[in-house]
Amino acid sequence: MPRFSVRPQLRRLSDGSVTMVRDHFRGNPSPAAAIGLGAAVLVVLVILGIIFLWPSSPEPPAVSVAPVAAAPAGQAGQSARLATSLRDAREESGMSLERAAAQADLSQETLSRFERGTLLPNARELDALCEAYEVTPEVRNELMDLQWTAAGSR
Repeated sequence: MPRFSVRPQLRRLSDGSVTMVRDHFRGNPSPAAAIGLGAAVLVVLVILGIIFLWPSSPEPPAVSVAPVAAAPAGQAGQSARLATSLRDAREESGMSLERAAAQADLSQETLSRFERGTLLPNARELDALCEAYEVTPEVRNELMDLQWTAAGSR
């Protein structure tokens, strides 16, 4: 059976009139046509990728951030990273565990468990510790992000 047909066919419309209809294409496209269409789509996608992914302006300068201890893998990773960051913040402020717990209105045992990673502080407790340690807004945001992700992984 030929793929192309230009043989006219007469069809009667609903209003009673007759019209001539030509079926120009029958069947599936040939493999060569499918490959050509696939190549055209690929070219369009590459061009769109270049347009949208090409940087339009120079990158802003990199901001240096203090390195944070590498997080262990798994759910306990975020809690351990938060615990290490809390201990580092307390030590950088020069506070003892007892004084920091008293200023944050926490027990020494609770603060010790936060710093060991066996207990996760809630947002209020973490905010009180940030106030007691007088950390910068960047460090506070980092600690809050760690607390939020650690709470979500449990």
